Amino acid sequence: MKSKKLICSVLSLMLAIICVLSGCNANKKEETSSSTENKLSYWCILNSAVSQTMSNFGETPLAKEWSKRLGVEITYIHPPLGQETEKFNLLVASNNMPDIIGWKWGDNYTGGPSKAIQEKRIIALNDYKEHAPNFFNYLAAHGEADKLSKTDEGDYFGFTFIKDDKISLTSDGPLIRKDWLDDLGLEVPETIDEWENVLRAFKEEKGATAPVSTDTYGLAMFSNGFNTTSPLNGYYQEGGTVKTGFYEEGFKNYVTRLNKWYAEGLIDQDFTTLDMITINSNILSGVSGATYNSIGGGIGRYMAAATEPGYSLVGAPYPIGKDGDERKFTTISAIVPGGYAAAITTSCKNIPLAMKFLDYSYGEEGHMLLNFGIEGESYEMKDGYPTYTELVTNNSEGLAFAEVLGKYTLSSFSGPIIQDYRYMEQYALLPEQKQTLEIWSDRTALKYVYPPISPKAEDMSEYSRLKTDIDSYAKEMFSKFVVGVEPLENYDEFVATVKAKGMDRLLAIMQKALDAYNAR
Repeated sequence: MKSKKLICSVLSLMLAIICVLSGCNANKKEETSSSTENKLSYWCILNSAVSQTMSNFGETPLAKEWSKRLGVEITYIHPPLGQETEKFNLLVASNNMPDIIGWKWGDNYTGGPSKAIQEKRIIALNDYKEHAPNFFNYLAAHGEADKLSKTDEGDYFGFTFIKDDKISLTSDGPLIRKDWLDDLGLEVPETIDEWENVLRAFKEEKGATAPVSTDTYGLAMFSNGFNTTSPLNGYYQEGGTVKTGFYEEGFKNYVTRLNKWYAEGLIDQDFTTLDMITINSNILSGVSGATYNSIGGGIGRYMAAATEPGYSLVGAPYPIGKDGDERKFTTISAIVPGGYAAAITTSCKNIPLAMKFLDYSYGEEGHMLLNFGIEGESYEMKDGYPTYTELVTNNSEGLAFAEVLGKYTLSSFSGPIIQDYRYMEQYALLPEQKQTLEIWSDRTALKYVYPPISPKAEDMSEYSRLKTDIDSYAKEMFSKFVVGVEPLENYDEFVATVKAKGMDRLLAIMQKALDAYNAR
């Protein structure tokens, strides 16, 4: 009897094993597969405008509509504010990456997107083009965007954030109190000498104790007036040749003039330590009459917060040395700023689905959704023009324009889209903002921008060491020259030190990368 029971037990066990192997559990397996086949995970930074009202992008009407239209369920993952780079580095070093990562692969990944592909962090999209016809059709018709969306090896590294070059490449620059200028009978300054006269008038006639209030980065707005760059935008190209302002006579003239302004009290005496809270307070309270900021977060915010009757700010053009000079050095960005892209990781199990999801925004329907939101809700068509509704422009809950845009669009921040300039035309609602858009519309500087590219892999270590050392030293010396801690008589010594630190070798590495880029 015991033998029969044992035999039955063994047979039962064998039948169970056979059942599993032959598919008796197929229903459960199929259920698991179907429950995951339309799901993707997407790691990206949560825009500050969205974070004011929501903790996750997936909660926004845009994210819900995007998923609904494509039948794809997306889990959005966001790094904590202020820990973006740290969390990104941990993420790509792990063996458990999400399906998609949105990041500035050109600026903020050591070795750039080419290295990320070589290290098998992200995939090259080349073998999956049939799943992204909108994106690749657009690139085929737009050469510069195409070059910035691939590596020197010809690998497409992600769905890039592409800016329309009509008005959206520059959104920040010099701002100045227009009402003060009118009171003093002065025009918006164009040249460096005119700027000096205006700042002195602000100090003497308007009681501004810091006529221009900005940090070290903001002082770069004056470099163009000396046909040079600041340590914050020190490298550029001219006629296919990489150059830097540190070697030019104009750089010495630039720091000499700023030193003079600092000594006269025309520049905020705390520019090396200023934060935005202090700058905002200064420009609103009359401590300052000029600063560096954006159209929305600057003019829009200040005009809304100002309590002084007649308060008016307007953008000023980047200063030139004399009439007729070019505006070669502004804060104009590349068409694909920072090499930003939504890249598909090597952990992705459903690459065609990820391609389909990201490709959607480059078609007409997706372009309208991600730039303007849901028709009839956040925008409506008026005479063929996508016009934001009062939900956006005059929100009944008191939400700011940018906050509502963050819920309904990606147009006001980075993402896998072609940014539509018509968004900016409406974002700049105030007459002062519209005037500033026109003032900052000069595209001359675009041909001088060094593109968001990385050096060759074999040069990366040397490049990083040289650039970190030289840039750190140059920024430190820049501030010392302006404040007067370092005598201007030591300028030639500064140039010699920069050269000794390997500036010529750094420029050679950057030239090699630029030549490869131009050959794409």
